[in-house]
Amino acid sequence: MNRKHSHNLDTARMMPPLRHKLDGQPFDLGASQVLKWIAAQPQLQAWLFERLRNRKLIVFDSAAQKWRGKDWKP
Repeated sequence: MNRKHSHNLDTARMMPPLRHKLDGQPFDLGASQVLKWIAAQPQLQAWLFERLRNRKLIVFDSAAQKWRGKDWKP
């Protein structure tokens, strides 16, 4: 199966050398330089938001005027 390539992901081609696990430290997702860089890329943020919205994994709650996960229960 040939998957369609999103050009929005091309931003990642310009990522500088970064660590996902810091030397001598236990792995900590919150300390990943790679994930921090990805989170700082507006084009990737917008692409991910649109993918989640289009697949209806997140929905807009008009009563609360907020976005939420489709299966979120208070």
